[in-house]
Amino acid sequence: LKTMSGDEETRDWGKGGDEDSIGDDLVEEEVEAELTLSEAIKQVLRKARITGTLYRGLREACRVLDSKQALFAVLASNCDHPEYVKLVESLCAEFDVNLLKVPDNVELGKLAGLCKYDDEGNARKVVAASVVVVHQDIAKESDRAVEWLINFVKESGSA
Repeated sequence: LKTMSGDEETRDWGKGGDEDSIGDDLVEEEVEAELTLSEAIKQVLRKARITGTLYRGLREACRVLDSKQALFAVLASNCDHPEYVKLVESLCAEFDVNLLKVPDNVELGKLAGLCKYDDEGNARKVVAASVVVVHQDIAKESDRAVEWLINFVKESGSA
């Protein structure tokens, strides 16, 4: 922490062996333990939407999957078209992309930003999304949810 005037002492909190840094480590571990799969997917999709690494819809998803630049594909379990499901699953298997499934395509559309918000912050005019793909460039960002999701997929083998 640097102060405005150069006369005062500069302190670096949280580094070193003081008891404050031990408490911060414990709080960080508790936060990571609270992260669930659905919450991690929500945070990763929000981060991808902000950074421009989220591709929504079958056409964009297939383009990114085919170019072998996808980190995750998120597929809605209640997709209306079984041929979409088959195509996305086969592309993920062919190019070794992690496939995650969510139960509802309307909720996936909301998470992907395919909606408008009213004055109270409630989602209106939500467009359902069957598939969204997260580009591998999001792994360059140091984000707790992205790292958690990557570790989850590695540990479980498949979601």
